[in-house]
Amino acid sequence: MSSYRFITDSASDIPDEALAQYDITMLGIPMTIDGQSYREREDFTTQEFYQILRQAKELPVTSHITHLEFYEQYQKARQQGVEHIVVVTITSKGSNMYNAACMAKDYFFQENPQCRDTLTIDVIDSQAYTMVYGTAIIEAAKMARAGRPHEEIVDYLSHIPEHFDIYFTIFNLEYAKRSGRISFAAAFVGELLGLRPIMTLRDGQVTLTEKVRGDRAALTHLAELYATGAAATGKQGYFIVRGDNDLMAKELIEAIEAQTGHAPDAVYNIGACITLNAGPAVVGVTVPKPDCRQNTPL
Repeated sequence: MSSYRFITDSASDIPDEALAQYDITMLGIPMTIDGQSYREREDFTTQEFYQILRQAKELPVTSHITHLEFYEQYQKARQQGVEHIVVVTITSKGSNMYNAACMAKDYFFQENPQCRDTLTIDVIDSQAYTMVYGTAIIEAAKMARAGRPHEEIVDYLSHIPEHFDIYFTIFNLEYAKRSGRISFAAAFVGELLGLRPIMTLRDGQVTLTEKVRGDRAALTHLAELYATGAAATGKQGYFIVRGDNDLMAKELIEAIEAQTGHAPDAVYNIGACITLNAGPAVVGVTVPKPDCRQNTPL
């Protein structure tokens, strides 16, 4: 069986247990918080970051993992006898990490031309955020352990946006205003009217699809989106993504179960890449796509 090294960034939000179970290497995204430098998931947990974000005087800023860091990981894998390195990054429309990983690949083979016949490096732009690509990486690791062909694994990861859609809403517009995602005026009117944005990921970017009035209406709408997708595809699997709002996550699950009778496969915490712009009070659900690929993880 071929040996693999799966590498990703901390924006994938893969839980620590899964990282250890499937031997996935996660590189922490550099962050500056009130003038101090940190690494996501190395200097604090996702749960700790919610409190850090609430207490920060200024909105934290992220930067990308450098090509030298990726290069060091490639060298380490080579020294350990790995045959296939597979790197999956956050969408290239949200970060420069994909380009950095590609640059590192070019540099690696320039410095190690003898490895071209013994080692493959595939760098994949997930075109996604959070566990949308985190679950795909886990599934790819399972495929590798099962001895699936390398080409099939890379092809699967190259079509992550086709697996499912993800919709989410936020319950506090302050962070979206501070990050510039929405204007001050729109945030003021939205809070005044109790509007809750429904957002999804399209073409590698977060897109506003509509607005509803009130928290319960937002959760009901998310549940309806899942129910419609499940009915159209016959696929019942889904997972919940959430910040630190336990109540809203619980109510979303209850709304989905009330409409469909389906419980989630998992509930995952959203990391800094989303909460910096949406705030910790965020919750979302995956929705099956009619044209989803056969080996989708859900």
